[in-house]
Amino acid sequence: MSTRKWLANIKQLLRQEGICNPTISLTGKGHRKISADNLACDVFTASTPSDYRAIRNLRRQLRLSKNDVI
Repeated sequence: MSTRKWLANIKQLLRQEGICNPTISLTGKGHRKISADNLACDVFTASTPSDYRAIRNLRRQLRLSKNDVI
């Protein structure tokens, strides 16, 4: 999977999980940093998917770091 397609998959996943106003940036070490208003902390993921577990791991990290505060 190309980097562009991986980034599109990340954005789609953020919409599905209800993440508001996400900011996706590239770190100095080549990872993606995702920050948003309703995340308790920043979430980091690989800049390219290494295997089929990458999207599942990202989904889990997003669910764990969502804020329950309105």
